Amino acid sequence: MFRGLKFLLILLLLPLSARNACSVSVANIPVLRDRKPVIDGRVTEQESQGAAVVSMNILGGLDKPRNPTKVMMFFTQNALYVGFICTDSTPDTTIARTQKENGPVFSDDSVQLFVTPEKDGTRTNYFHFAVNAAGVRYSMDMSKDAPVPNWTSAVQHTQTGWEAEMLIPFSSVKGNLDGDFWRGNVARFRAGREGLLSETSSWINTGTTLHNFRRLGYLAKSDPLAPKVVRSKPQETTSSADGGTTK
Repeated sequence: MFRGLKFLLILLLLPLSARNACSVSVANIPVLRDRKPVIDGRVTEQESQGAAVVSMNILGGLDKPRNPTKVMMFFTQNALYVGFICTDSTPDTTIARTQKENGPVFSDDSVQLFVTPEKDGTRTNYFHFAVNAAGVRYSMDMSKDAPVPNWTSAVQHTQTGWEAEMLIPFSSVKGNLDGDFWRGNVARFRAGREGLLSETSSWINTGTTLHNFRRLGYLAKSDPLAPKVVRSKPQETTSSADGGTTK
């Protein structure tokens, strides 16, 4: 019941343009204050238990990717955790040519995170993180046109593909647990091989570019320790922002 009320409140807080869009993508990201993820490249039960699970579609459409990705996300007391489980139909053929940090790792088999702690994305307030299947990473603070400090990542290969983890300290992205939501998106690129075209999949369909900051999704904080707002009961049934009704 409380989660539904919070979801409705977040919708009402969205900009009018977002409320008028065909759909609004909201992921309820739990705040697990005492969780201490181990960033070793494997998404274990320690990281996955209680985490939000996000899936991806082919960028620019609704088709499911040939090589699906499951993404685990949660906030700790002072960081954002993101874990990627990348299934690959040919796990022994991963492509990771980039070997220099902050090189074009996103042209290899790679995963990406776009995030801002602000309520609206702008050209200069979001952060871009990426890591390829060899563990080489990339980051960019769009406000400074410079790499992001003090974040960690790791990659491991599995029998069914590969996994990657990122831990983004709040201090690295000017964020905190205040407010109802951040904005963000996650994506994966699988380079073409063996007669197959490359494949880009993402949580949010941002159109022709993953850098479409105006269409970042809503990362709603689900915090059991946050004070609950008590509201008076409405006198009649009204339409909610997502097309349903509330009583």
